[in-house]
Amino acid sequence: MTAEPEFSRTETAVLLTDLSPDVRGRILYHHVRASALPPAARNRFADPAVWKPIVGHKNFNPRLVEETLRLSDRDPDVATTLLTNLDNPRRIWERIVENELPDESVDLLEVLFTFEYAELAAIEAAWSRYREKRGRQSDGRLFRRALRILDGTMLTVNGGTVSFHNPSVIDYLRFHLSAGRADIGALLATAGHADQLYRLVAAARMADGRGIAEALVAAPEQLADAVRDTFDTVSSRPPGIDGEDSNRAGHLEWIVDTAGRLDSAPLAAVAAERLDRSVVDASHEWKLVSLVRELHHSHLIPTDCREEFETMVADFFLTSLAEYLDGELVELAVDCHQNLVYLPYGLLDKRYDQLLERLVDAAVTELHRIAGSNEAPGDIWHSVAVIELLDFLLDHCPGIESEEAYSVVNDRLSKLREARKAQRTDRTVHLPGAWPVSRIHDAGRESEVIAEMMSGLRQPG
Repeated sequence: MTAEPEFSRTETAVLLTDLSPDVRGRILYHHVRASALPPAARNRFADPAVWKPIVGHKNFNPRLVEETLRLSDRDPDVATTLLTNLDNPRRIWERIVENELPDESVDLLEVLFTFEYAELAAIEAAWSRYREKRGRQSDGRLFRRALRILDGTMLTVNGGTVSFHNPSVIDYLRFHLSAGRADIGALLATAGHADQLYRLVAAARMADGRGIAEALVAAPEQLADAVRDTFDTVSSRPPGIDGEDSNRAGHLEWIVDTAGRLDSAPLAAVAAERLDRSVVDASHEWKLVSLVRELHHSHLIPTDCREEFETMVADFFLTSLAEYLDGELVELAVDCHQNLVYLPYGLLDKRYDQLLERLVDAAVTELHRIAGSNEAPGDIWHSVAVIELLDFLLDHCPGIESEEAYSVVNDRLSKLREARKAQRTDRTVHLPGAWPVSRIHDAGRESEVIAEMMSGLRQPG
């Protein structure tokens, strides 16, 4: 017996959205020609008013075309039915998934839904775990068969990555999961990365995801275990390393928010377990503020745990503000203060008033330094730091807008805004001169080729 071929890691697939009108026209022509449609129904496809909307449809898919023609061979208005199915592909996907695909292919679709796209090795490992959780066979031969059946219709394999061919497949699978046709508990146990849980919860929050939300509510311990098991897949590195942004605080905020939406005490307990100093050290300031505000409104996080963490974060900001002021880092001090004041009322201790007084003095000094410097407008812009400085002074230094230094800096920024606005207005995009002409010519020629080909479908009734 000949062994089944391995999928090449360097295989390149053509996405359906990349198919040219010419190729789409050929696909439609060959499916219509090979179908069992009566002559009168075939004749209709020779009309440009019929084939053009189909060929140009955003959801065009060879499998959808083939299945519609097969299932509607006695439909006198099959062309209209085909457009209806392209507008609402769920009707065909449901028939294919529920009635025609083997269970190993359906399981692959369900697992990929939690990824959207994944490396072949990762999706095969997740598929194997999912199958094992469901008590089903999970060998490599079966996985390759499942992938081969789906590749080119519902999935695409491109450079060793597996993804969905068309957004309509994702929409159908959300309906599929919401209808209770997948094992949500097994999907939770299968998850190897927090991103997979994000996708499941995001689907549950959509209008047609109520069934997924109900399944998650019915499996609180399984969801909590999945979040706990994948917690360390979220970056825990201090901010700024390799230019990457740590997301530990953001992940905890998501957990607390999800726990509240699902009224899940087990999930909230996972967040409570992780609220420690390491989160403060490995998170950006604005994410900490957002997390604290989420915690402050949660009824599921124990009060003592919440208050201890809030105090820790407030101390972190006050200490950071003092260090920035000691180092004469006014921009960072102003930015830190912006985050500080967004913390819930009552968290700031007596140090705040003293630090605020120092910050106002430092900001006024910085304003005069900028006003008296020879820095060009582009130099003083440096992100939004100067604007933040002016806004801070307006809030905390009454009458500052009447001072000459304020007017000088504000005028420079106004001139910079006007200059940049003028640049955007004058900016033109230069394309190669022959490119638009050739594209217009090609589009016209493609239409002619398709029209000539489709006219061959006309035959005596």
